[in-house]
Parts: sequence; C-alpha cells; structure tokens
Amino acid sequence: MIDTKKSDKKKHTVSYDKKSFFINGKRMLFIGGEFHYFRTPPELWEDRLQKISRSGANLVSTYVPWNWHEPVEGKQTWTGDRDLARFIELTEKYNLYMIIKPGPYCCAELDFGGHPDWLLSKDIRLRMLDKNYLDYTEKWYRKIAEIINPHLVTNGGNIFCIQVENEYDHLIHFGDYGITREGAIAYFTRLTEYMEKYGIDIPKSANEAKFLRGTPIIDTRTYYPNIPFHHEWEWLVEPFEGNIKDAKEHQAGRPVMILELQTGWFGQYGRPFYMPGLDLTEAVSKSVLMLGASVLNYYMYAGGTTFPFWGCRGNIVGATTRDNKFYTKGPWDSFKNYPLEKGGLGVTTSFDFGGAPIREWGEVMADRYYWIKAFNRFTRDYAGLLLESDDAGDLTVTGGGNDVKLIGAASVHEDGNLSNAVNRLTYFSKKLGDQHLICLRNFKNSEERVDIGWAANGKAVIKDVVINPYGTLILPVNVAVEGTDLTILYSTSELLFRKRMNGQMVFGLYGKRERPGETALNAAASDVSVLYGSVQVEKTDQGTLLRYRHEGIHIIKVRDHILFLLDFDAALKLEDSENCILMADTYYVKDLNESGNTLSVLTEMRNGSENRFTLFAPQGLAELEIDGRDVTVSKKENLDEGLVLSEFSFKNPEDNPVACEWLGDWKVKPDTDETASDGKGWTLIKEPVPLEKLGLIEHGYTWYKAEFELPDGLTERTLVYTGNDADKQFIYVNGVLLFGGISTVTNVDMDDVARPGKNTLTILYQNFFHNKSHPHEGDMLKFSGVMTPIIVKGKKNGSPWEAKINEYHVRQSLTGVLKGYMTGDFNDKDWMSVPAGKKYIMEKELGTILWMRRRFSFSAKPGWSFALRLTIPEAEQRCILYLNGKALGWFEAVGPQHDFYIPDNWLKETNTVAVCLEGPKGFLVQPVLSTYYEAREVGIKAVFKG
Repeated sequence: MIDTKKSDKKKHTVSYDKKSFFINGKRMLFIGGEFHYFRTPPELWEDRLQKISRSGANLVSTYVPWNWHEPVEGKQTWTGDRDLARFIELTEKYNLYMIIKPGPYCCAELDFGGHPDWLLSKDIRLRMLDKNYLDYTEKWYRKIAEIINPHLVTNGGNIFCIQVENEYDHLIHFGDYGITREGAIAYFTRLTEYMEKYGIDIPKSANEAKFLRGTPIIDTRTYYPNIPFHHEWEWLVEPFEGNIKDAKEHQAGRPVMILELQTGWFGQYGRPFYMPGLDLTEAVSKSVLMLGASVLNYYMYAGGTTFPFWGCRGNIVGATTRDNKFYTKGPWDSFKNYPLEKGGLGVTTSFDFGGAPIREWGEVMADRYYWIKAFNRFTRDYAGLLLESDDAGDLTVTGGGNDVKLIGAASVHEDGNLSNAVNRLTYFSKKLGDQHLICLRNFKNSEERVDIGWAANGKAVIKDVVINPYGTLILPVNVAVEGTDLTILYSTSELLFRKRMNGQMVFGLYGKRERPGETALNAAASDVSVLYGSVQVEKTDQGTLLRYRHEGIHIIKVRDHILFLLDFDAALKLEDSENCILMADTYYVKDLNESGNTLSVLTEMRNGSENRFTLFAPQGLAELEIDGRDVTVSKKENLDEGLVLSEFSFKNPEDNPVACEWLGDWKVKPDTDETASDGKGWTLIKEPVPLEKLGLIEHGYTWYKAEFELPDGLTERTLVYTGNDADKQFIYVNGVLLFGGISTVTNVDMDDVARPGKNTLTILYQNFFHNKSHPHEGDMLKFSGVMTPIIVKGKKNGSPWEAKINEYHVRQSLTGVLKGYMTGDFNDKDWMSVPAGKKYIMEKELGTILWMRRRFSFSAKPGWSFALRLTIPEAEQRCILYLNGKALGWFEAVGPQHDFYIPDNWLKETNTVAVCLEGPKGFLVQPVLSTYYEAREVGIKAVFKG
C-alpha cells in the first residue's frame, strides 16, 4: 500500500543499488507500463488505472508534454484534460508507483516531440546547452515541480523517479549536430540542477543515454526487437540484450531499468498496423527479468488516441540514410540494404501501439492482459528470489539443440551447450544460495529438446525438456517453497504463485497446454496424494517425481500443503482472495473481496457469453447468487479437509445494450470560396516566412493569396513552388486548381489558365504536424508554410523570363473551422441535403474541401461497458472526422486506419458527425457505427457454509 501521508518527510526514502530501487528500505521490483493521460479523456482515466492495478502491476509511467500544457507561450493549463495532479492522485488511489517524464523533449510520437510550437519562433538551439532554451526549460521545470512535489516518494507520495529528456544517444549518434559527450553531460547536468533547485529530490534517469554512465543519472534501456521495418527483426534480440549487459557492466551501482519494453509499435499512415504475437511478449519479458531488470515498463500498457493535430510526422528514414548512418555492423548488417520508410505521412490517430494489454478503447486484450497478469503474479510472489539472485553459470544446458554440429577449421563437435547463438537456442541462469532459475529460449519454428545439468560435473538435473517453437521458459531448480520445508528440486513447469490459505501453503506451477510436465519434490512418495486431475507419482532417491500433461487443473497434496499444476489457460484466469482461489473464465474480473464467510466478485461479462467458474475454498457453498438470482452449483467435490471444489456457470443473455441510428440526410457545403476572395482582412506579409515566425501556430489549413503580372506574349508559363516533404499544398491560379500534393519542388504548368496582366495565386497549405526533434524523423526544426519566393517564369520572344512573388495575404483556418461547421449546434438548414447512400462523390466544381454533417441518436443501457467506433470503409483523399465539435480522427486513403474510437464521455442522446473531406473528386463511403465490445457488470455472491 502506498503511504500517501505527507506529514513526516524523514519516514519516506527512495534509494537504489545495482539490483533494484528501495522504497523506505524495502527492495522493490517494479512492473507496469506506459499510460498517457493526454491520450485518454480524463473521465476515463480511472477506468484504465483500475484495469492496470487489477492486472497486478505496481507501476505507471507517463510523459508530461510541454506543448499539451502550454500551447501558447505564457498560458499554461493544468485543469480538465490537463489536470496532472488529479491523474497522479488516481495512481495513488490504485497503489501504483510512478515514473514521471516531463521532457523538455518527450518524443512519444507527439508533434514537435512535445515541445510547444511557439519555440519555433525563437532563435534557439533545441535540446542543447543553449541559454535561451534552458531559460524556457527552467520555467517549465519550476511549474512541474509545483505540481508533482507533493506526490514525490520523499514527501510520502508515489513518484520515485523522474526522467530527464529522452533518447539522447540517438541525437548524438544519428544527428548532424556535432554534440560531444562532454556537451551532452553538461546539458543533462544543468537540467537535473533545475529539478533539484525546485525540490525534486528523487533519483533521476535518462532513457537511451549511455554517455551518462559514471554520472548520478541512471541510463535506462529500451527493448524493441519488434520494430516493424521488416519482420526479420522481430526475433532479433541480441543487440538489445547486449545493451543491457553493457549497462550492468559499466553502470555500477545502478538498477537495470527497461523504460520501453515492447508490446508493439506505433501506427503510421501508408503502412499496416503491426501487432506482435504473445510469444514475443513472453520472450522479451522473461528475458529482461532474467538479465536482471528490476524496472519493467511496458510501452504501451494502456493504449490511447493521438487526436488530430497532436501527432508527429513519423519515421522518414530512407535507404540512403539507412546505409550511411544506421546500424550496419554485427547483427544489423543484413538490414543495411533494406529500404525503410520513404516519407513520413504522420502517425495514425490510434496509439494502440500494436495491441496494448488495455486497448485504446478500454477493452482488455484477453491473451496479453491475462498473461501479463500471471507474469505479474509470479514476479510479486517470487520477488525476493528474482531480486536477490545473481547471474550464474552453475546450471547449464548439457545437451540437446537438435543435433547441431559446429564446424571448425580442424574439428567438428556437437553444440550440446548452445554455445552458438546462430542456433537460435539460448539460456540464462541465476541463483540465490542453492536456489536456481534457468531461462530457456527457442527462437525457431520447430520444437526443441534440451538437457539441463551442472556445469561442474555434467550431471543431469532435467533431461529432455521440451521447448515449444518460439517458446520461452523460466524453470526452477532447488527452489524452496516459502513457509514450508518443501523444495522444488526441479520442474519443467513454470512458477506461478504461492500463498498461505486457511493455514496451508498453496503454490502453483503452469505450462502451455498439452506440453508434458515433470516436477520433482523433496517429499517422500507416501507424503504425496493426488486430489484432482491425472498425475503419475513416482518414488525417487531424492523424493518424489510427478509426471503429467498440462491439461486443465491438477491438484496435489504434499504433506500439509497444496500444489496446483495448471495449463496455460487456467493460469491466466486465476484470481485469489485471502482463503479462496478462483478460476474465472469470463471477460474481466473487476473486483474480488472476501469478508467473513462471503466472497463477492464483480465481473464484466461479454454480451451473450458463457462464463464458467471453478472455486477452491475451505468450505462448500451454502448460497450462490449471480446477477441477483440464485444459481445452482454444477459440481461440488470435497478434495481434502479444508479444500472444496465448486463449479458453476452463468450465461450472460444476448442483448442490444447500445443503440445508434443515423438521423436524416447528410448536409453538405463546399469550403473553398477563398479561391475567389480578394484577401481583404487577411494578414499582409511582405516576404515569405514560416508560419511559426508569424505566430500562426494553430495546426490545420492556412490560406495564402498573392497577385502577379505577366507580360504579353509570354509562353511556357510556369510556377516554381518550393514546399517540403511533409505538408500538403493545393495551388490555384485564377481560381483553378493546378496542383495538389506533397512535394519539395513543384513546377506548375499554368499555360491554360494564366493570362497577360494581373493574375491571382491562391495556396491552401496544410500544417498538420512537425518533426519530433529526433534524427529518425527529419530535421530538428521543421517550419511550415510558404517560406521562399515563388518563381513565375516563361519565355518571352524565345528568351527566359522570370519574376518572384514575395508578398502575400495570409489567413489561418478554413471558413468551416472558423464558423464551427463541426459543432453539434451549428445551423445547417441552408446546406444541401444528400439522401443516405452507399458512396458520396465530390464533383470537381465543389472545390477542394467539402464539409459533410449528419446526426445520429445514441443510447446505452445502464450497467454495460462498451466502446463505440466510427468506421470509414473507404475515402479519398484525406478527411478529418469530428464528433460534436471535437476532432475525433484523421483518415488517410493510404491506410491503415479505418476504425476510430469514440470516447464514451463525448456521446450525447443526439450527436453530430462532421467530415472535412478533401478533393477534388474526393469521395466517402457511408460511415458505419458499431461497437468494439460490449460487457455487462455482473455481481457474484458466494456464501460459504459455516
């Protein structure tokens, strides 16, 4: 329980050594993950945090983006969806410790890396020892301290570590900024001095900052073997593990912290979403744990939404950069000629990050969420063994590896101990006294079998251990069962839990379904009895050997204690209270509480689902009530004195809890009248400069208007326009669209529309995002708008002729944005009505932008959780989606995103969907409203016999 009393600072301490952090003198193993409060509406924060806590996690990490809280210079907001203090208080409520990451540079796939756009108007060098930049940063840190200081562990709160900056190694090695190690250390030292100046007296860390080793700042690591440049990288873990081992060796006295432990990767337009399998999540989790990590921060743990205009450009690393600057030696060498992204179209609206355990829309991802819950249970119950043990070579692989021959210059021998990583079979071992853990990892698509024994004498401990394809196991050898005189001599099943229940020690192991299992115990065969399931008991010289297959539940009594042997599915559904163990085959267990002779379970059950429960308790059930109705126990079995099995089930009836219905016709209106406007009332600029220098930092569309003169007799009339490779531009001459797209230099043929004398040039410019100040995403500073003179050229009497356009009138935003076309209460009675159809095509005469609005009714039955989505089956080219005036999503024809999450708290009885559709000849296939999932809150009340 986190102590949130802040009266006596001396009682609250945080420290660390090479193995872990200590909170108030207690060694801690932190496992949890990333949850961005700025990507989830505040009304839903508590739901997500409750689910994180229920998964057994004890850690939440979040960035604090500077641009989110100070989008306009000098005007900070810390309320509503920016109420950081409330978010921290909720993490404390759910007993979650925190790592806070206030930048000043975040990354996080945020626009400008979390920097506020107004910094672009300053003459400063970002992320460096620049006085002006540091002055602004100090002001930012001062405010951060004001918000977070009451919640520091040293003040009785839950924030035990603060991150400085982010991924600075990348800036040094892959950028062209000439940053030295000395300069980088000086910069980070200054940042930490500011933190300490304002009372932030907790440990400081920096992610991907190898240069800081030897300083007081902890260098933390990332672990992303699944970066989806190519699927070949998915199982390439050696470089990341090498970084961890290097950090342990050269960062004495510091714990191993993995601040970004894979669960997926962010989505980018023009590329498919990437979702790795659970086997990869298992592999990396177990591997870093065995490598000594004591802070495991999954990225992301709860997904979120990058609402329009808050996302960054995304990766733009191309083949040339890849060859010259990226990893091209060692394990990376085979990738150096592969083309990567050709251009950054921006990150998707969804920040579900390849399938977070808690999805963007709040649904728990059954396999990943419940596996991590089981993993958290293991790390909690065996934290002492995991934290206090050391790397050891006593226990080794003595044979196996599928008959691999190592061919040397003069001899050939068996790779019996997996000495060659090319074999894709590896292992790690740790020990604490006589207790050992060995991790076996098979990154091949075929089953493997190995023998495990002692390195000193080659004596076998376990023979013929089966490792599934792409499987990873952590197996115990001589592990004591705490609170008993029992020892697990070895097991081919993995440790899951241990607890005292009704005066007995109950412990459990598990394995993948159908996999054979063996567990050897230091108890005589006469002390062992099978209470449930099918287990073969054999007498051995050292005690007893149990043989079984991982199928359902097996229960063994060993002396006065109880051993559960579970298959993978049962292990993932395990819940427990003080005196009960429950296997809950249901969507989600929201709460479980035991009071006296009553067990209360609050569940969420999917619509129309069958839900099955197996309960182990000291007594049988006298009463069972589910959803307020009496339910019959389908099976009851007295397994042993003080252990009764009860099975029961409940069908959640099929229902229609969420109702949505489109109302009326679509209403449509074009929005490019500016092509015929004279630009009066717009801002006059005498020369082209970035929008940011003009103070026009609002993202979206900007109009430019200019006039130019052409002489008589001019032929081959052309505009030469210099743009960039990120933003889209539409170019009109005399009201006619001549170009639309993304281009660095564009030669626009205007022979058919230009005329002698005065002509009008109009540009609709899209400023949708910036680079994120990261070398993989382009220049540190990316400016927006028309920034160089536009050249008008042609031939006059056969000779070249040209002129420059320097002066423009500028206006930010579409008319529709300024007038609120997207809002629910906008009066659209004069707009054109379009009856519902399958597809809506925008004719050329409508211009470049078409607004479409339609209403729908919504209702939901109480007691149901759900997530509503809006699906755009197809559209061309790009459209921005709004719900009741709020920017909901950004659709790109190149994909991959078609489904857009509608936050629950945005919904009303009558809602308005507005679509800002780009043309010309754009089209929209009829959007669809549906749900991601539906689940009903169902209570279970179990009363035990007295």
